[in-house]
Amino acid sequence: MLKRFSRALLIAFLLGLYFAAFSSAGAVPTASNNFELYFGPSQDRAKTIDKFFVDLIDSAKTSIDGAFFEFRLQSIVDAFIRAHKRGVKVRLVTDTDYYPNDFTTALVKAGIKVKQDNRSALMHNKFAIVDSNKLWTGSFNLTDSCSYKNNNNALCFYSKELAAIYQIEFDEMYVKNSFGITSPSTVEEQKVEISIGGEKSLVEVYFAPEDKPNEKIHELLSQAKKEIYFMHFAFTANEISDMLIDKSKSGIRVSGIFDSKLYRSTGPYSEFFKLTSADSINIVLADNPDGKFHHKVFIVDPTLPDGFVITGSENSSNNGDRTNDENVIVIHNDKVAKAYFAEFKRLFGQFSTAYATCVNLYFKPEQDIEHVSMVFNTNGKPVDKIEIGYPARWPLTGNESVRLLTIDQKPLPKGSIIFNRKGFSAVNLNLKAFGKSSFVVFDFLKMKAPKIKGGYNLYIKSASKTGDKALPLKSQPGITIADSLSNEESIHSFDQMLLKMQTSYSELLSIQENSTNSEIFEKLFKNWQNNYFEIKEVLLTDAKNRNYERIDRFLAIFVTLGAEDKKKMPGLTEGLEKILKANAAAGDEEAKSRLKKLK
Repeated sequence: MLKRFSRALLIAFLLGLYFAAFSSAGAVPTASNNFELYFGPSQDRAKTIDKFFVDLIDSAKTSIDGAFFEFRLQSIVDAFIRAHKRGVKVRLVTDTDYYPNDFTTALVKAGIKVKQDNRSALMHNKFAIVDSNKLWTGSFNLTDSCSYKNNNNALCFYSKELAAIYQIEFDEMYVKNSFGITSPSTVEEQKVEISIGGEKSLVEVYFAPEDKPNEKIHELLSQAKKEIYFMHFAFTANEISDMLIDKSKSGIRVSGIFDSKLYRSTGPYSEFFKLTSADSINIVLADNPDGKFHHKVFIVDPTLPDGFVITGSENSSNNGDRTNDENVIVIHNDKVAKAYFAEFKRLFGQFSTAYATCVNLYFKPEQDIEHVSMVFNTNGKPVDKIEIGYPARWPLTGNESVRLLTIDQKPLPKGSIIFNRKGFSAVNLNLKAFGKSSFVVFDFLKMKAPKIKGGYNLYIKSASKTGDKALPLKSQPGITIADSLSNEESIHSFDQMLLKMQTSYSELLSIQENSTNSEIFEKLFKNWQNNYFEIKEVLLTDAKNRNYERIDRFLAIFVTLGAEDKKKMPGLTEGLEKILKANAAAGDEEAKSRLKKLK
């Protein structure tokens, strides 16, 4: 019987196990059963999130105040109209861009007043206040796609105090016509304690842009003691990704899921590249071919007693934080955190144990590229299929090609590469778990670097059998596009590049050790060597300024090179040696120790 449960019903059922006070799953919250949580989509059309929302609207006795980005589902429009006809006071706010559609027109014709924000920024909320005592919020738009295709979450509370907080925000928009930054902040009055599952739980609310929610999210994430998980449709907020990287470096486990479609459209503007470049952070693209991964969720310490969840309508972006009308809700309740974590784990899936490394790591905008080399290693498990997604927003001219090089020089079967619109698959590879037959080199030829600066990732999956479902790699290889690595904006890329150079050189040494074809190693080393020439000016400038932090990172790689390989970089090493000698002669003891490593 459990296999027939819809996802929304199953999550509510599981929450029922967590919350002793829960009644039947999917019920409209009441004074005694004051919280419901829903995830979608569901294969059972009788248990999709929209059905729960319609139940809420049909339960209304006196009033419904709703602020929703878009109305585009007939069943919900009908529910609003039914409520209006039975005497319920219905007031709605929506975004101007979605005001002139058939669904909004039907609401207005029925006598329901719908106010629009009349501005270019978005009225992106998705909340409703019913009878002044129930509050609905989350990531769920009132549309067919959000009901039946997109991954979403929605929450419903029975709480007069929480409803009152949202009522003030609604009245600012509907009554006072205050949208965006013109809306006053009352953030100190937006915290309540609610009993959830028999536990007194702090609930915090932040409205954008007036409350600057990203600052609070940053502060909340900094409190993580053990783990942070996130599920995000759009993620372009630098300060939040920086916090996640800092927490990961401090030993906090960080993992996340991005929407695959928006990842492809945002490309280098997304935080995907930066986060996947941090070795200890595992990121996947959502596996939802029919819809969008529409969550906006952070889950903090779900396995600890003080775990909490951050959710709502706001994507982690500057627009969401600074210009759109949004709401963010923080629920300090470990049972709610566990429920979100269960959904995260279900969607996150598994990883391949294989790994891949780009040998070329940096190019200038619109540069003509002869070769981009990537080394793939099975890392202990056989691989027969590799799926490669092209970097998002990397332009293709039609002159590109790719070839596969095996270091054991065994020819690949005819038809091993199958192209598609977003990349290609390499099949029937018969790569072994270890040894020289565990490597394959992908050589991309005649590429044109993008005009847009930023980080670009390949997205790679692998499977042990050609017919099996491919799993994503734990770390995705990437390339930086920048005018220079010496400016402040590129320092993070510079640091990542050094770390990746260290990893890729280790791979080259493995290839050199296992290969019967020295020509492959020489070609790869030549591509890898170019990375050093690109950072030459940065290192020389640092040496002149006696700033040795990045130089030490370079030297950590340099000392691992063979004698012949060191000779292939005289322009860099001689220049660095000259400056260090001058510094040492001037009494700089730190320069002397670096000189020893250069020799």
